[in-house]
Amino acid sequence: METTLRPSWRDCLYLSLLALAVLIFFWQTWIPDPADRARFKPGDFTHIFFPARYYAASHLARGQLPLWNPFISCGYPHFADPQAATFYPIAWATAFLTGGNLSPEALQWEAIFHFFLAGLFTYLFALYLTRNREGAFLAAISFTFSGYLTGFPPLQLSMLEADIWLPASLLAITLAIDRSSFLWTGVSGLCLAMVLLAGGPQSYLTILPLTLAWLFYRAYKKGLPWGKAIQLMALIAAFWLGFGAIQAIPTWELTKLSERAAIHWENVSEGGFAWWELMGAVLPHVVGSYALYPGLIALILAAWAVWKRQGLFWFGVALASLFFSLGKNFALLPFFYLLQKLAFPGYLRNVERVALAFCFSVAMLASLGFTELNKGDEKLRKALGVTALAFFLGWLLASLASKALPGQPPQYSWLLDSLAYDSLLLLAIWSALEFAGKSLRYFLLPAILLLDLFTINMGRILEPAKGIWPPFDVVEKFAPLQAIPGTFRIDGNESGLLDVGVFLGLENVSGAAPLQMAWHREIMAEVKEITRLKLENIHILATQRDITHGAFKLLYERGGLKFYAFFGFNPRAYLVSEVRKAQSNREIISILNSPDFAPESMAVVPSSFPDLPKLPLGASEGVKIIERGETFAVLQVKAEVPRLLVYVESYYPGWGAEVDGHPAIVYKVNGAFRGVIVPGGEHTVTFRYHPASLYFGAGLSLATLLAFFFYCGFALRGKFAS
Repeated sequence: METTLRPSWRDCLYLSLLALAVLIFFWQTWIPDPADRARFKPGDFTHIFFPARYYAASHLARGQLPLWNPFISCGYPHFADPQAATFYPIAWATAFLTGGNLSPEALQWEAIFHFFLAGLFTYLFALYLTRNREGAFLAAISFTFSGYLTGFPPLQLSMLEADIWLPASLLAITLAIDRSSFLWTGVSGLCLAMVLLAGGPQSYLTILPLTLAWLFYRAYKKGLPWGKAIQLMALIAAFWLGFGAIQAIPTWELTKLSERAAIHWENVSEGGFAWWELMGAVLPHVVGSYALYPGLIALILAAWAVWKRQGLFWFGVALASLFFSLGKNFALLPFFYLLQKLAFPGYLRNVERVALAFCFSVAMLASLGFTELNKGDEKLRKALGVTALAFFLGWLLASLASKALPGQPPQYSWLLDSLAYDSLLLLAIWSALEFAGKSLRYFLLPAILLLDLFTINMGRILEPAKGIWPPFDVVEKFAPLQAIPGTFRIDGNESGLLDVGVFLGLENVSGAAPLQMAWHREIMAEVKEITRLKLENIHILATQRDITHGAFKLLYERGGLKFYAFFGFNPRAYLVSEVRKAQSNREIISILNSPDFAPESMAVVPSSFPDLPKLPLGASEGVKIIERGETFAVLQVKAEVPRLLVYVESYYPGWGAEVDGHPAIVYKVNGAFRGVIVPGGEHTVTFRYHPASLYFGAGLSLATLLAFFFYCGFALRGKFAS
């Protein structure tokens, strides 16, 4: 074991082997033969993350920020959606490398690249702690190809991209403590901010407690006074919030107004492992769940490290994460539920995701156990031999029982498979330790671990690459609608693809992003269909139903969907002759559904809305859209008396209005859209989007960055001067 750390050719070798292992693990994504080609399974990756990243990339490559997305949810603050990763540097690199024309293949490669980053950061952190390159390489393999990281995170792209910053954050915190370094303190905050920028706020439920615990543990081990440790924590938190403010503040604003803010205990308590599922950490075949499996060698070396009283911190983290992953089956969940209601409302879900902490902790213990192998491992070899024999005998007896007692459930077959598999693995590991020399062990143990993890986890998130890559199989169904002129929306709720519009330039009333405005969803979901179609400016309805109503005309059928034109829809902007006031969403819904409500000439407004003349619209009154972009709209309005102008686009903070260049109040109309009072006569009304949350967040991030650079610059200047 080395006592000092210096760059070595062995570092290049191990990192090259790690990169090669990642490529081999995903060999089906790049093999030239189309018959063998595979791709990420359709689902959230293709239908949620890809459309969001596609829209962001198309703007970033042109040097623009994707502020407002008019193609989903009647208008949506795209930059505030964490899954769009608008401010994540690696997403920027992907956008520029693809020229803004992001493809599913390119996004898939971005995900694969993050597996290499996971291994790189883990290798560097384990190397710093153990001073043992071989142990660090083994830890990198265990975490990178663990059952957790190779399971759902790649398909939940932001989860993967956020999680890989855990070892980087821990390394930076360690260096900040060990070297009393302001530079590494800032880097710690930056690494933690990357979790926010990557779009994984849920990952903080694992990463924040773990990094905080590590900070105080490391400070204690290094003899740092508690006061200094608290100051360091506060400084790291300041850098974290400062660097991440550009994303955190807009996301926080959107979250408060979204359906996520209404998530309560019954939603939170749905997730978590059952007690028996914890067996997946050792016998993944039995439970059919691989999320906890870090590799059998990693588990053995982790146990050896604990036996040698090494890495007890990581042992505690592993146990705590297992308990917390049980969700409502363990008493910790209510405590964290209360905590998240104060700090991260709406993000405490699927608590089994803390398997991240378990797999990472086992990987760290494995690296420590590896360094202890040459300090007397006779007991370990004997224990492995006995365990291998016990597993073999268990498999033999279970096999005989299956012959004598036919008709066993599938779980019994999985148990047989797991016992046989683990018996062979244990025998291979025991042989490597018993007969191989020190140098050969360095090769054999990582090789056995790779074979183990590749056997269990390879290809679990892939499917054969046949046909059109989703979501373009659904996009193709909507393509003929591009020929229809005018300003209108489509309702593609039943199409299976809610974000179809971003690919075709068609405006949709719905969206797949999890942070949807609560008032829009709540109100429009309970309004009568014909009224809703009118209010939302819907001209095209894609459905599987047969519609015989006279206001609809069947345009075409494709892929099991019928596309109807609805001829009764309201224009995008119009004047109303009568307003009705409401104090709650429930009252708004009641008014919109009342038999005497006329969507063409009436609107529902807040109770604070001023009184206007109640006169029928004259023949000369009307609205014309002069110019329109994603973040602005210019309208020409003619009114005989003061009227309410309704603009059918989502009401959201940051949208302002001017009438003839003078500021005007923007009101929430019909519970979801924007409206402005226009005086009698001819006027020019301008809507503009100036998101204060972005400017405030960007200002904080820029100030934090400048302060950090200035301090480091002065520190370096002083160092060179001395």
